[in-house]
Amino acid sequence: MAYRSSFGLGHKRSVKAQSAQGHECRIGVRLRKGKNKRWKGLTRALAMYLLVFNGGMAVGSALWGVIAARASTPLALMSAALGLILGLTTMIRYRLMTGEA
Repeated sequence: MAYRSSFGLGHKRSVKAQSAQGHECRIGVRLRKGKNKRWKGLTRALAMYLLVFNGGMAVGSALWGVIAARASTPLALMSAALGLILGLTTMIRYRLMTGEA
């Protein structure tokens, strides 16, 4: 997958990704100078969220790959199932608060 950034004139930002099969995806953001400061903060927060989420997915995939390679695939899948059940039971005990605190 190839990534290409183009920073044109003004404040237009565009990131283009192209897969090995030739499919393209383009994400563009247009910000005016001195305007939309709230949106700039939100886009930065979204970028950090995506960075952490995708990094966690990559690290988790590598971890499960190591577990499956060293032990066995059924053991790795059973461990994942037990982790999901443990997470669900923990969620019942420690609920997230709704509304404003």
